Amino acid sequence: MKTIFKALPIVANAYAEKFGVKVKIGGQEAYTDGQTIQLPALPEDYPNLDALWGYLAHEAAHVRLTQFADYCGFSSPLHQSLSNIFEDGRIEKQMMRLYPGTITTLNATVEYCKANGLFEMPDAKAHVAQLLTGYCLFWVRCHGLTQAVNEHLIAYRQCLISQLPMLNQVDLLLQQSKSLTSTKEAVALAQAVIDLLQSESQSDEQSDESSENANDESQEQPSAGDDSKELDSDSLDSFNSENSPEKAPSSSIPSTQQVLDSLLNATDDEVMGDLQSHILQSFRDDEVENEIQPLPTHTMHDSGSGCDLLHDAAQASMMLRAQLMGLVQANQRVSVRYSDQGRRLARTQLHRVATGCNKVFVKSVDKVMPNTAVHFLIDCSASMAVRTPQNQAMGDVALQAALCLALGLETIKGVHVSASCFTGSKHYTVLNQSERVAQQAGRFKCGFKGNTPLAQALLNAVLAIVGQRTERKIIFVLTDGQPTRPDHAKAMIQRCRDSGIELIGIGIKYDEVKHYFTSSVVINDVSELKQSLFALAHAVLVA
Repeated sequence: MKTIFKALPIVANAYAEKFGVKVKIGGQEAYTDGQTIQLPALPEDYPNLDALWGYLAHEAAHVRLTQFADYCGFSSPLHQSLSNIFEDGRIEKQMMRLYPGTITTLNATVEYCKANGLFEMPDAKAHVAQLLTGYCLFWVRCHGLTQAVNEHLIAYRQCLISQLPMLNQVDLLLQQSKSLTSTKEAVALAQAVIDLLQSESQSDEQSDESSENANDESQEQPSAGDDSKELDSDSLDSFNSENSPEKAPSSSIPSTQQVLDSLLNATDDEVMGDLQSHILQSFRDDEVENEIQPLPTHTMHDSGSGCDLLHDAAQASMMLRAQLMGLVQANQRVSVRYSDQGRRLARTQLHRVATGCNKVFVKSVDKVMPNTAVHFLIDCSASMAVRTPQNQAMGDVALQAALCLALGLETIKGVHVSASCFTGSKHYTVLNQSERVAQQAGRFKCGFKGNTPLAQALLNAVLAIVGQRTERKIIFVLTDGQPTRPDHAKAMIQRCRDSGIELIGIGIKYDEVKHYFTSSVVINDVSELKQSLFALAHAVLVA
């Protein structure tokens, strides 16, 4: 059985709510803009989902913990790369403290990097800036986050130790990365490493100048006992041939000064790139196009006609709402039973004692409240713009019917109401479960365009109610036409049923709705839509 709760958007949304960030799945790009994290559309049986959740945890840590105002003013590409490495280590360490479960997923991301060539062993001929930034990366992950990258750390150190004699001093600075508490400190630590390299570079320059001056002075003084001797032409030729460039000692090994100059002047291409962007690109290589993904969600703007809509809805639904509330409350009334033990005697039952029956104590039994999440999903495709005999768009009638029923349901204790609508390419939040219907009545108005992406819109509706801790979850779907992808729609409806989510289809002049929803009704007269919705709501709530 394939339940909806394992769908990538549902799991990602659960993580997002836990971390306090926003997540989008799929789309043309994958990015993090400081508020929203967009993930690639991967299949549910993707073998590296833990690594994906580790990536999500990392990006969520940036959103929550990085002070972006301090993450700027980099003096060089090396400074930026080192700052990124130290900040990544800091936020991941803090994330592990806040959410211990992320230890597993963040470590899974590291294993994914090792298995997919994102963590490569160093090339001794690589640019020294690439080696140093790689060394710092693996030092932070090995010693700061206790991740299994010790082999990489040792390999990078072996490549660096001969080029940077001051590497032990760098190690002392790296120790500070384990106790960073802010983005500002991470950027400052990166600058401290650069200051160390610059200090060593200046010392080497002064040392080289002193050596050159000493050599010049020694060349000006003639050697003892040789002032009267001159080299003959044969000896001079022999000397020149032995010290010609072709036979000169190899100068391919750069001096420490040359190494430091190259390091401090490294370009963007010569330092280690952003690890997370490489991870994300690797995930995108595995992205699939046929996965059902939710539509982009927007909050419906207030049309400004809320008062008129609310007035019409209240007038039209007053009697129906009273009937609905009365029927539901009658079903919730306390019933009385008699027991052989208790604290309160039933005076009308005392005669039973003479017959040997001891059930003379009153016992009240409270019936269970509905405890139900109800969501209205309204189709606002182009076909819903067709006018009724009363010169109203069918979509407007559907939205007004949802508004009427939402007004009635929110007065019933234990019922949590929300609503949304969808066009051919977008999903709009009309009412959140935490909002009052009367205050958001102006949102129950929408333009009609596009086709009917029912499968995607259903996934949006599930996302709206899946986090509610209710015993029942019911989605009313109001539509007038065939879904864009019938196979996807049927698959999504089946997954909702397998997950215990109840779906009720209301076909507006659309008989085929019964082929998609096991619980459905067809409304041929749009004017009857409100009454039909109330009857359906009553049937499911008192069941």
